[in-house]
Amino acid sequence: MIRVIHVLESLNRNGTETFIMNLLRNIDRSKLMFDFLIFKESDHGFQDEVLKLGSRIYILPHRKKNLIAYRKALNNFFMKHSSEYSVIHMHGMSLTTIAPLVYAKKFGVGKRIFHIHSTKCSGLHNRILHSINRRRLSRYTTLCLACSKQSVSWINPDNKPRPTSEILVNGIDLSRFKFCPNLRRSLRVEYAIGDKTMVIGHVGSFNQVKNQQFLLRLLDACLKKGLDVRLCCVGTGKLFENFKRKVKSKGLQDKVILPGFTEKPEEYLRLFDIFVMPSLHEGFPLALIEAQCAGLPVLVSDKITAETKLTPNFRFLSLKTNILEWVDACIDLSGENRDSGTDNSSLAPYSIKNTVKKLEAIYNV
Repeated sequence: MIRVIHVLESLNRNGTETFIMNLLRNIDRSKLMFDFLIFKESDHGFQDEVLKLGSRIYILPHRKKNLIAYRKALNNFFMKHSSEYSVIHMHGMSLTTIAPLVYAKKFGVGKRIFHIHSTKCSGLHNRILHSINRRRLSRYTTLCLACSKQSVSWINPDNKPRPTSEILVNGIDLSRFKFCPNLRRSLRVEYAIGDKTMVIGHVGSFNQVKNQQFLLRLLDACLKKGLDVRLCCVGTGKLFENFKRKVKSKGLQDKVILPGFTEKPEEYLRLFDIFVMPSLHEGFPLALIEAQCAGLPVLVSDKITAETKLTPNFRFLSLKTNILEWVDACIDLSGENRDSGTDNSSLAPYSIKNTVKKLEAIYNV
């Protein structure tokens, strides 16, 4: 059996972690097993499921709390466990640290992969670290993986050393997100939403990059135009409570649905009439694949890579555009007939089975 140690910040229910869990659920665990090296525990994460599936979890000190303890713990971990792993697969939004790869090489882990899941990072300090580590990356990796072409450029600009890079698409279980009219009707009854009410939907962790505050501006503009509309934002995160306070301060409690954490986002996708993602930047959001698979029309900011458009009923708009143009786009797109996106051939490459096959080849399973 090949054991792979996946390195990431936590096992929270964010896009990257959900993607890794999709892989873990679908690999042949008699031949391949994932273990996890993380730096932050979570209350509603995937830790329990990971353990039930037979994986191990190692929790080390976070570098932002104690850099010396972080490096010492990494050194001790790989000194003790490196012989158990033929592959280290590190995940990140940027190259602010590549220390796990440095220690993996030091202690003889043969295949060392860095997997980038974004196209940008915020903060001058983080950008400086990213730039420095980008120059060092080829010394410590044997392969780089990225979720999109734009993500490849984020770690391999043309004028820098280029480690070998490949795109690994974010695969999902396509059948799970198939649209079902009967389930849609029952959900709208449950939430007391009329047939003619437009539900603007969003799924994502509440953070600065996802820009959920923009959705409140969009809702307000829709209401001022006299539209019968609701906003449903699924997820949680560090800005969730702040978002709830904004909803209350604006008096929009009866117009906004906030389910919080859910293990079944596909149910809410059936409830929506349009999926809106006004992110400041993204790699290749898993939620956009899921939304298109569910047959939803999609409206996103032009900061998101063009590769995310897999189905025709998909539109990009600038965040600087007048908010009324976003309102009009919601009206236009949500008026389209809704069919299951699983029937669209452009989504077939995003089947988790295809992604697993490619990853197994990379791991030499």
